[in-house]
Amino acid sequence: MLGTFSRNPGTSLPNGAILLAETVVREQDHRRNSIVLCVVPGAVSPFVTWHRCVANDFRYATGGTYVDEYCYIGHYHRTLDDATAEYAKRVEHQQERFVA
Repeated sequence: MLGTFSRNPGTSLPNGAILLAETVVREQDHRRNSIVLCVVPGAVSPFVTWHRCVANDFRYATGGTYVDEYCYIGHYHRTLDDATAEYAKRVEHQQERFVA
């Protein structure tokens, strides 16, 4: 089910940002965590890196589960070069965190 959530450049995320790159740093049965590089059209600092989570382990009070996708901890940049450098650092840091 998580595989249906695109990781392809050019994909528009629910928050309106356009995905430029994504690196999955941890994948579990019901959850995928990644670092993304996006552009937010019209923003003063349009280039951003976020943590992205896609999960289908959220439970309704009435039973069953639902899929949620969200981005958090954004670092915003005015240039693509700065954002790309930040993206590489964040990916490296997260990959080191999740090495078994």
